[in-house]
Amino acid sequence: MAWHWAIYLSGVLAVSAAVSPRLMRKAVQADGDFSEVSFAEEAMGEDMMVDDHHPPPCREDYSCDRDMENEDQSTMRIAVYTYNIGGYEAMRSDFVPCVPAGVDAFLFIDEVGMRRFGKTVKRWQDLGWHIRNFTQIPGTKHVSGPRLTSKSLKFTPPSWLLNGTWHWLVEHDGNIVLDLHRLRHFVQNLRKRSLVLLNWGYHTDCTGDGFKCFMTEVSSMLTERVQYVASSRMNVLKWKELLEKMHVGKLTHGGRKYLPPNYYETNVIFRNLKHSKARKVRDAFEKTFLKCQEIQRDQFLLPFFLWQDELSRSTEAMPIQSLVEDLGYCMVGTRVGRN
Repeated sequence: MAWHWAIYLSGVLAVSAAVSPRLMRKAVQADGDFSEVSFAEEAMGEDMMVDDHHPPPCREDYSCDRDMENEDQSTMRIAVYTYNIGGYEAMRSDFVPCVPAGVDAFLFIDEVGMRRFGKTVKRWQDLGWHIRNFTQIPGTKHVSGPRLTSKSLKFTPPSWLLNGTWHWLVEHDGNIVLDLHRLRHFVQNLRKRSLVLLNWGYHTDCTGDGFKCFMTEVSSMLTERVQYVASSRMNVLKWKELLEKMHVGKLTHGGRKYLPPNYYETNVIFRNLKHSKARKVRDAFEKTFLKCQEIQRDQFLLPFFLWQDELSRSTEAMPIQSLVEDLGYCMVGTRVGRN
């Protein structure tokens, strides 16, 4: 049986899956408003701490008036974009990074966001961000319109972003902050990569075994953090069943078992638009978005389509420590709900 037929099989798989003790431990601690610190604490210091559940909180404004003597002066051009659709994020006026020369930054926002956050959006504009109005697309019975619109921007952005003169396209969630002044230096050493994604392995160690990470996260969301997949639970169960069969070889793709080397967190994505495999990355992202109409969590999906299109080797699974130290990667608390 071909693997793609299995994706649409009907029926429900009864699952009894164990949740990672580390994730369960973290969930209890989160309710108690304290957190366990990982090995990264000593390496990063208290201000930029990474635990096993969250990126570090933002503590520094990446403003326009800093001393940037070591800023990269190459001619590489980069486009950066983020979005706020349906009021999923509370628009922030602090921790808005200033946009340097050589970088074009875009904020996509819908009518709901403009009505609620118009004055705050002006702050982004003053710091060099281009504001682009974006209309919501209809949702499905499994995924809401605002959430699906955000997925469309993440994986299938407007063609002018993909076909312009930029060398790299950087996307990040609305609650993620990057120091844009350090972007060009960061990607300079990654030109041989078609794609750079955050390695999910800071949650739990599964080095070289992306399937183990997938099983850890999907099991957690099916049994503990059920709100993440509530409206698409049956489809998640069928997807999990399919990948389990492909992992052990009961189903294959081109004779290959599903053995992904890495698993990724998709709150920040770096696409090398000039790479020889940029077209294949676009195809994999388009397939991911199509499946996002049935399943709420894109992290369950993207590693599979990258593996299917043989992009795993050209994809860098970047450790979170590197993003924090080299790019000032951090998170702000702007989420107001799940859409």
